[in-house]
Amino acid sequence: MGSKTRVYHCNLKITKKHLDENKHVNNAVYLELYEQARWDVLSQNGYQRSSLSEINMGPVVLDIFVVYKKELTENDKIKIETHYAGVKHRLALYIEQKILNENNQLVSSAKLTIGIMDLIKRKLIPHNEKWRKAMGDQ
Repeated sequence: MGSKTRVYHCNLKITKKHLDENKHVNNAVYLELYEQARWDVLSQNGYQRSSLSEINMGPVVLDIFVVYKKELTENDKIKIETHYAGVKHRLALYIEQKILNENNQLVSSAKLTIGIMDLIKRKLIPHNEKWRKAMGDQ
């Protein structure tokens, strides 16, 4: 685990585009919301999608464990919290995320293993201090 970690917040409102036939957010959309929040962390730490493609590197999800606690429906306001949770090994980092509703109740949580991919060789590369900081290690 990093010596200090910052919790990043991404605030969103659920719209019709997030809903499925049951008029709620389904599991696939939760994954998209979590991904949007992770890109927000990278962006806040100086990594835009365009700059990553220029250096031919990018983060990839190696595994994810998601728990769903409450339903999300149209117009729900949510906060997604993301924080760096440590090093798994030289090719993988841990990230933890959770979605809270406007009453600060836990809606969902996710634990991920993230790798950094060389986009030309299509292989994982070792992370370094710069990547750990980009993912939220302070």
